[in-house]
Amino acid sequence: MASIPFKPSLFCGSGNRLNRPLARRLNLDAEGGLPASINRATTSGNIKNYFHVQEVAVGSMFRGVFLHADPLALAEKVYGEKLDRLVVRLGLGRVGVGLLERCAEVEEIRLNLHTALLFDPDVAARAEADRLHNIRPTLPLEPAEALRITAAWN
Repeated sequence: MASIPFKPSLFCGSGNRLNRPLARRLNLDAEGGLPASINRATTSGNIKNYFHVQEVAVGSMFRGVFLHADPLALAEKVYGEKLDRLVVRLGLGRVGVGLLERCAEVEEIRLNLHTALLFDPDVAARAEADRLHNIRPTLPLEPAEALRITAAWN
């Protein structure tokens, strides 16, 4: 984490619609040629090969902040021209694509407390209700406090 020049806040959306859940199967035999004992273990538990995913609809918007370095400024250095937008790949596979756009106003800064606790078990931030098993938004933070917390993530 220390080598990543920027650390994003938790990007939050409002009014976004979820697509219907889709069933997916991971073919571990074809992917890795696993022995039969491991293949049997994939029918249940944390390494099962049949699961559901749920995606956000096309056009969904999320707002957040990149702390420390600016990824658009880093891309400007690489491409040699001013950029206000950047297309990035999100998640796994080829279907997750997002557009980062520069935004003038910062409404709220929230971090994922789950991530913060991995790096500092004594982090002084309070959480809202859990969203998923590993997503715990903090209450809104001042920019200086968010920078202080993420600077320790190494």
